[in-house]
Amino acid sequence: MSVQHRRPVFLNLSQIRLPLPGIASIMHRISGVAMVLAIPFLALLLHYSLAGEDTFSSLLMLFHTSL
Repeated sequence: MSVQHRRPVFLNLSQIRLPLPGIASIMHRISGVAMVLAIPFLALLLHYSLAGEDTFSSLLMLFHTSL
């Protein structure tokens, strides 16, 4: 008897159309990674803003001029 081997199928990911919950899941993961990566930057900003009034005002001017 011959054994039939099931070979893996090549999936072209650019042609697969994800349903809306799949897209929402991927976007949720991306936003979660972005928030985790932003934590050290935000903690550093908090540290500098609490260091003194002059550093707080310089950070405030930096953010007002860059926007």
